Amino acid sequence: MNTLYLASGSPRRRELLTQIGVPFSVVSAPIDETPLADESAPAYVERLARAKAAAGLACVTGPAVVLGADTAVVLDGRILGKPENREHALAMLADLS
Repeated sequence: MNTLYLASGSPRRRELLTQIGVPFSVVSAPIDETPLADESAPAYVERLARAKAAAGLACVTGPAVVLGADTAVVLDGRILGKPENREHALAMLADLS
């Protein structure tokens, strides 16, 4: 059976796979997560998931299955992305409340 690699740094994704009893290894998949101009949230998330899977696959040898996944927070049609610092995170939370 091929090894499953999770190409995501998300603790929640690791937790979900562990909860359902799926054996896996985590592989680092650093990619540029900057949204493209006029990119929709679904297209953005799909692009990042595919890019993470491709980057993860490049890091493994032999037969493997690589799972790339991503999520996005969207407010009024705008993809918020990851906060740059604490102040930015607080501002994002205030916008969402």
